[in-house]
Amino acid sequence: MEARTVRALSVAVGVILSGGLLGPLGWADSPSGPEGDAPERAATLTPLTQAQRGVEFVEDFESGSLEESPFPWETFGVSNLNVTDPRDLVPDPEVPGWRVVSEDCRSGAFCVRSGLSPRDDLRGSLLSLTVTVLEAGEISFWVKNESEEGFDGLIFFIDGERIDVWTGMIPWEEARFPVSAGEHTFQWIYIKDVDTSVGGDAAWLDDIRFPPLDLELPAAIPPVAEVALTGLLGRPQTGSVKAGSFTRGTLTVETPEGATEEREALLEYSVTVPEEGAQILAVLLESEDGGNLDLYGKAGVPVLAPPESFRVVSDFAALSPGGVEILVIANPEPETTYWFVVENPESFDQRFAITAWLLPQIEDGSQGADGQVGVPSNLPAPLARYLRTEGGLLSLKQYRIEVPKGAKRLLVELEGEGDLNLHLRFGEPVGIDPETGQVVADVSAVSPSGSEAIVLAGNLLQEGTYYLAIEGLNPPQEFVLTIALTTPEGTSALTLGGRTKRVSSPAEPIEAVEF
Repeated sequence: MEARTVRALSVAVGVILSGGLLGPLGWADSPSGPEGDAPERAATLTPLTQAQRGVEFVEDFESGSLEESPFPWETFGVSNLNVTDPRDLVPDPEVPGWRVVSEDCRSGAFCVRSGLSPRDDLRGSLLSLTVTVLEAGEISFWVKNESEEGFDGLIFFIDGERIDVWTGMIPWEEARFPVSAGEHTFQWIYIKDVDTSVGGDAAWLDDIRFPPLDLELPAAIPPVAEVALTGLLGRPQTGSVKAGSFTRGTLTVETPEGATEEREALLEYSVTVPEEGAQILAVLLESEDGGNLDLYGKAGVPVLAPPESFRVVSDFAALSPGGVEILVIANPEPETTYWFVVENPESFDQRFAITAWLLPQIEDGSQGADGQVGVPSNLPAPLARYLRTEGGLLSLKQYRIEVPKGAKRLLVELEGEGDLNLHLRFGEPVGIDPETGQVVADVSAVSPSGSEAIVLAGNLLQEGTYYLAIEGLNPPQEFVLTIALTTPEGTSALTLGGRTKRVSSPAEPIEAVEF
């Protein structure tokens, strides 16, 4: 992005506001002089990693008003600019703040615009947001400005520090700035001096992107187009998902006038656990076009995902990089509906098949003549192998993860050679049932690859100790394990290397690696 040249405020305004917030609008306290260039903004944004996907927060103002936005915005007008920190500004009810508008926007139907009129001399419109950033990253936004160059314009602050200025006639452009983890106050203030008015005498903002935030979504759940898999257990259901999107479907809704109309909504696959419960809920997702697909799930209520929300809200997810995901949930809650939505992160549309199983308790004596656990004949090989006596579980080295109160998200990523599986259990080490040979874990990712990823969040992420075990189907197998735990204070990450091996004796103690 090319640097811009700006002028200082007039001497008269500089004297009037001497020692105050604005100083010369150009660069009173910036690295360059009043006649110098604006600091160069970052030209590129590092692409989101798999660990970040689905947690980026975007404010596109499509809610139609600041009051309906999920972000805690504050806006007001000011007439006394003689302060050194914009966080000390006092609202003036006679001066307008910012408002959501539906014209001249960069994208979508809505954006936000400063509220000053050409008559509001020596006044400002402030837009402010205080939030907790969970992971260091960048804030980016699109900005447009129409004003007298060097005398009126928009100033952006982070925690009271002036970061950048836009003055003159500037079409839509993107700005990006680094942000550390922790609580921050982001402020945009459009100010006007005296007399001259140019263009709209205003600034516009749109598509503000934040790093992951400690911010809850509204409780309301949007309408969902549902495919109930409960009566179709064990039978593949075909579907499709557009590039860079989540599964969408058509929903029939009733209008206030009593008529019905078809609307597009998130399409989610549901499985309801019967009253007598089940030992395992397993879901298999397979791409028919060879691309990467990811699977998100939530217990009790549907998953929230864009565009109905600005991020994915789920209890668990399988995010391995291939086109096959198998998510296994042990002892699902009776009489509870589990919801699943499919994401296509590729640049091309994909078709897929999704299959669900609810498996009853495997009784003692269910082993066949070969000494292995008997499983239904229609199970895919990776899932059937998961239920039979394991060939590679468990290295005596397990990973113990202490999850504190208030934790937001646990991500575990596994990368290695051959076929590796990933198992998580709360409170006790992952084990093998001595009678059935079955893995004892709460959540498992068992796709037929060497790459697995599990996300726990929401109701499934508890305060306490989790044990993580890696299964190698043909040990010894090399692997790299990455664990990332997100709390209100930020994200802690640890990357470790290791090797699977056969268990020489089930009675040997577990060697726990602390995280």
